[in-house]
Amino acid sequence: MPVLLNSRWETFVQEWFSGTKKEESALIAGYSKTNAASIATRLSKKAKVLERYEELKSEVSRLKVAGFQERQEILSEIARDKLSDFVDEFGVVDRRKLTSHAIQAVDQVLDNKRGAILKLRLHSPAQAIDLLNKMDKIYEAESKTINYNDIKILVVYDDSNKRDNSQITQTTS
Repeated sequence: MPVLLNSRWETFVQEWFSGTKKEESALIAGYSKTNAASIATRLSKKAKVLERYEELKSEVSRLKVAGFQERQEILSEIARDKLSDFVDEFGVVDRRKLTSHAIQAVDQVLDNKRGAILKLRLHSPAQAIDLLNKMDKIYEAESKTINYNDIKILVVYDDSNKRDNSQITQTTS
C-alpha cells in the first residue's frame, strides 16, 4: 500500500507508528485540540490507516532481517579478510578497519613494557565458506539405504528444509 492520499491520515499513522500517543499524533497531523482524542480513536480504527500501520511494521521487520544476498556478502567478507588487513607493517592495529564482519572479538591486554595491546580474533574463514557452500547447495544430500524384511528404505537427509525426506519402496524377490 502506498502512502495514504489524505496527508493528515498519513502524518497521523507515521507519528503513531513512531511511538507518539494517538491523541498527540492527531494534533501533529493538524487536527484541533478539542477533537484530537475522538479523531485519534476514529482514525486508529479505519481500515486504510490500520493497513498502512501494518505495512510500516512489516517494512521495518523486513529491513531488520538480513536477506539472502546480505548474508552472502557478510560470509564472503569473513572468508576473504585476513589478519594482515587490520594491522600495519609494524603489527599495530588500525582502529579504522575494525568494522569488518570478519572480526569476532577485540581484546585489550595491558603489557607493562609496551602499554595497551589490542588482540584480534577473526571468525573462521573455513566455516564461512562451508556456510556459503550450503547456501548455494553445493553439497550433495546425504542418503542411506536400509533393507528391512524385503522393504528397501531410502532415507535422504536434506538440510535445506531442516527435515528428513524418506522414500520407501518394496523390493521384488
